[in-house]
Amino acid sequence: MLLCEGNCVEKDYSNFRITVDPDHFVIVLKNLIDNALKFSPDKHAIIKATPKKIEILSKGEPLKHPLPYYTEPFSQEMKNHDGFGLGLYIVKSILEIHGAKLDYRYEDGYNIFEILL
Repeated sequence: MLLCEGNCVEKDYSNFRITVDPDHFVIVLKNLIDNALKFSPDKHAIIKATPKKIEILSKGEPLKHPLPYYTEPFSQEMKNHDGFGLGLYIVKSILEIHGAKLDYRYEDGYNIFEILL
């Protein structure tokens, strides 16, 4: 995971519980938070959670392609970034095993990746 200084990840939830395989679900959250920090100009992410969804928000430009493009293996926005383009493919695969879904929207200058539980 990217190292950040100060309060780079802000949480907006309390008393939130879900039943998941923690060994796999932590990979989902790590990848989404890591992407939010890596691609945001202010290196800041917000995590919001309700019983029906978890959202990872970060400022930045909207995605250039629809979400399915990025959930295919080896796809990347810019080929000069570190990594193999597998992060969102892995996220999608783990969420499918859990019966959850990944969604994306761009709103008010924020990229919002949503895990629909």
